[in-house]
Amino acid sequence: MRGVPARVWLLLAVTGAVMAKYYIALAGAYRAGDMSLAYPLARSSPAVLVTVVAAVLGRGHEITTQCLVGIGAAATG
Repeated sequence: MRGVPARVWLLLAVTGAVMAKYYIALAGAYRAGDMSLAYPLARSSPAVLVTVVAAVLGRGHEITTQCLVGIGAAATG
């Protein structure tokens, strides 16, 4: 499209691929039948993934201790 930078399209494509992988993995976990394990992992994995990616990209200093406590609570809950 006109006026939309190529980087935006690349990020959109990567986001779509990651979301597709997420839904495929979630469907597989639900199919396996252990909802008590699959659901909490599925709900907390985006927060953990964003934290890891932010740290890898050098933006980890923006993640406060309070955020880390919340992410840890969600991941272990």
